[in-house]
Amino acid sequence: MILEDKDLWEVTAGTEARPEGVDEGLAWDKQARKALAIICLSLKDSELAHVRKCKTSKEAWDQLSQIYETKSLLNKLVLH
Repeated sequence: MILEDKDLWEVTAGTEARPEGVDEGLAWDKQARKALAIICLSLKDSELAHVRKCKTSKEAWDQLSQIYETKSLLNKLVLH
């Protein structure tokens, strides 16, 4: 929700590609750094190890999703 509120979700989700222009690219880079910072600052110290090597907010989000999203049949049945 914080990433949505700050207009950073598209950068994190990978739906907004980095623009080609210099100024636009620098602005996108700044947004990407902010998104990664928000993700890291929202984690407990014990969870930071999972995203320590991530260079982008998308990498961090994907890593956390892989760890914390349960894809089991039981989970799907309970959720639906």
